[in-house]
Amino acid sequence: MSFSVRHSKRRTDRQLPVVPFSLLIKPVSCDCTLECSYCFYKKAAALYPEHSKLMTVTTLAAILKQYLSLRFPVSSLCFQGGEPLLADPHLYYTIPELFDRYAHDGQILEVSFQTNGVGITREWTNLFALLHALVGVSLDGPENIHDAYRVASDEKGTFISVMNGIDLLRKDNIPFNILTMITDKSVGHADAIYTFFMEQGYNWLQFIPCVEIDSLTNELSEYSITSEGFERFYSTLFDRWFENGYPDVSIRLFEDILFALVDGVTGSCTHGPVCDGNPVIEYNGDVYPCDFFVDPAWCLGTIHEQPIDELLRHPLRLQFMQLKKEYASGCGNCKFNALCHGGCPKHYLYCNSGHTPGNHLCTGYHRFLDYTYERFLELRDDIVQRRNAR
Repeated sequence: MSFSVRHSKRRTDRQLPVVPFSLLIKPVSCDCTLECSYCFYKKAAALYPEHSKLMTVTTLAAILKQYLSLRFPVSSLCFQGGEPLLADPHLYYTIPELFDRYAHDGQILEVSFQTNGVGITREWTNLFALLHALVGVSLDGPENIHDAYRVASDEKGTFISVMNGIDLLRKDNIPFNILTMITDKSVGHADAIYTFFMEQGYNWLQFIPCVEIDSLTNELSEYSITSEGFERFYSTLFDRWFENGYPDVSIRLFEDILFALVDGVTGSCTHGPVCDGNPVIEYNGDVYPCDFFVDPAWCLGTIHEQPIDELLRHPLRLQFMQLKKEYASGCGNCKFNALCHGGCPKHYLYCNSGHTPGNHLCTGYHRFLDYTYERFLELRDDIVQRRNAR
């Protein structure tokens, strides 16, 4: 998937100091308008107990100045949460001015938002249009599935509000995609979810498996999915997509696999050889190596005290980048290793709790690939043929 790109300056070639990356920004930290039971980010409330967690223009300016100083040809900012629409819109209206102030020749800026969708108004769509932003909307499926966990503070479902927000995006021609959590309530309903999304005309989809540990029992939480559930969900989804979806419908996992098969490249950090994905910056400027690891043990420092390129070379980040190799040391003989590289370290749930370490989703992912691999090879050949015909 790609973001909308419209802010640019003339290009001058320079050596890049670090491998290009997108920057995830938490402008209100974990503050949110919803009370989703499965939210992994609620733990940040203990880390940042301040009542008001709002990024200042000063912090955003520091972020853009340092990020743009890396001189990537394309620089991408993704505002997430919590709920990024809780921030003062004025914060985001400063982005074009800050870009003009700090950008170097040839740079392009991409902006995106990941929102729960309930707060989308005409004021926000005007801002999205100004920034040429892509908007990711969290929607877990049809009403009965979505409202199982995605509820407001009064415990009422949010499906209708989210759909109204999407309607506004459509009316104002704002590009958007859908982010869906796979939970215990949805894992058996891949067919119904895909049918619903196709009926709505949602062609850009990303599914995230819910895998969380209950802090009280130190066991898998009740809303998490099993490895077998992962296999069942994605196998059903692939059957539908292969029959009536490819190439018009984008599903992130399937694209990642095809990226690897066609070009030998990694589509996302989950399936890369090292954890060198998108760094996260908290509302106050604290920097972490990953969205799933906003934890004091992994805090690299703050942009108010150290330049971002130094933070990214921090020994702690270099250690984090190697977690996957450490956890997945036994994956080298797997025939699908090049498509997975052990998966996400977050899914190695029991490494520090006395259980046998291993990726919680490994068996299911392997069986899914066994089931679909020949058809993925057919699609690979089709993509190569299409390229050669151009």
